[in-house]
Amino acid sequence: MARLYPFLEFKKAWLIIPFLLLTIFVTSSNSQASSITASIGKPYRGSLENGIPFPSQFEGYTLRHVDRTYATPELIGAMLDAIEGVRQEFPGTCDIYLGDFSNPGGGPMFRHRSHQNGRDVDIGFYARGNRPLRSFIPMNRENLDVPKTWALMENILQSQRVQYIFIDQSIQNLLKDYALSQGGDPAYLDRLFSRTGIIRHIPNHRDHAHVRFFAPWSTMAAKVSASDEQKRKVIAMAQQAYLPKRVNYYVTGNEKNLAALARSFGVTTRDLSRWNNISGHDILTPGTVLAFYKRGFEIEHVHLAQSLRPDSVPEVAPSRLAALRSTRTVSDAPPPRGVTAERNRPQQPSVHNYTVRRGDTLYGIARAHGTSVKALRDLNGLKENSILRAGDKIKVARGNSAPTATPRAASNPIQKYKVVQGDTLYSISQRYGLTVAELARINSLGNNTVLRIGQELVVSKR
Repeated sequence: MARLYPFLEFKKAWLIIPFLLLTIFVTSSNSQASSITASIGKPYRGSLENGIPFPSQFEGYTLRHVDRTYATPELIGAMLDAIEGVRQEFPGTCDIYLGDFSNPGGGPMFRHRSHQNGRDVDIGFYARGNRPLRSFIPMNRENLDVPKTWALMENILQSQRVQYIFIDQSIQNLLKDYALSQGGDPAYLDRLFSRTGIIRHIPNHRDHAHVRFFAPWSTMAAKVSASDEQKRKVIAMAQQAYLPKRVNYYVTGNEKNLAALARSFGVTTRDLSRWNNISGHDILTPGTVLAFYKRGFEIEHVHLAQSLRPDSVPEVAPSRLAALRSTRTVSDAPPPRGVTAERNRPQQPSVHNYTVRRGDTLYGIARAHGTSVKALRDLNGLKENSILRAGDKIKVARGNSAPTATPRAASNPIQKYKVVQGDTLYSISQRYGLTVAELARINSLGNNTVLRIGQELVVSKR
């Protein structure tokens, strides 16, 4: 599932961007660079330096032991994204139960052979009837919520930072059968669920999945000298991109209400109220400080870190190296190179409703309907950081031609896209309103194919 990015040697990178580094890190402290998380050794013989406890301020999950939730930023970012992905697809879903990660300093953990360097986590399954669990419960065909559990596995895999998922074969069979029933590619699923695939059988894993992530930056941190401040600052910057940041907002008195303010932040009213111990109906007093948590503010910093790839990751075949995924939100993603969104149509636009499907982005919907992201946002009163949820109804405008029921399937001339650094099958498919399976099939590729810079892909359905 992961892809390999071309590496830049550090000694060359420092010659290219020394001034840029000074600009970016003007407010960074040496203490921040010295406190980077380091994943040392192997998952079954290692340790964890400056491990980070899994955040407790968000909803969607229950933690078993707070003192056993220390992990690398890469793992934390992937898990938060995956859980939120399930919540978007299944609004109102119960919490998922999370077991052990690692001890604060890593090392041997009671009842575990691995979990020693911040890259492992035990994850419960979703039970039928939206029943929240407070422990690991053995699952079978009668009590496993297969659609939700498979959605969780899919979202974890989409992080492109997964090394292994260990699950009992009986649970694997249920997940694979469901994926096939939903149109999953048989060849891809055969590779995924196999003795040499990412999802592997481990006995007695009928009540939870053991997921092991790649942590390239944290692994590299263990190899960087304590005296090399510049490299450590780049690692710190990259690791911060995976983690939520606390942001303080000062009420001006011009806010419409708490719900509108929460939407502008890209968070739920429930979360904003919980974080600040207020009610959704409270009057906002000017000067009041509201705190919320957000990820993905420092986009350009993340892009810089993406150009400075870790040069080695233990135990990892190059084709499986996990890489930093951009934290750019769906609404501010730039058009792909060589493609300009259509902004002026000669026809009088007609407006109709479109139901958001899983995987949809504002860019993909806008492109499929021949409009721009800005026009789509303006038509629906959406903010730049608005999040689309499966099942949402939004208005779309297009020319006089009748809208198709499924914009992704609209007839388009063959269009090609040239791969640039940082691209993955997933990121490209999202830009063009395709699924990974569709993009791979169109180009006769496997779903986990490693892309090369300069490679041309067909990005329109034939």
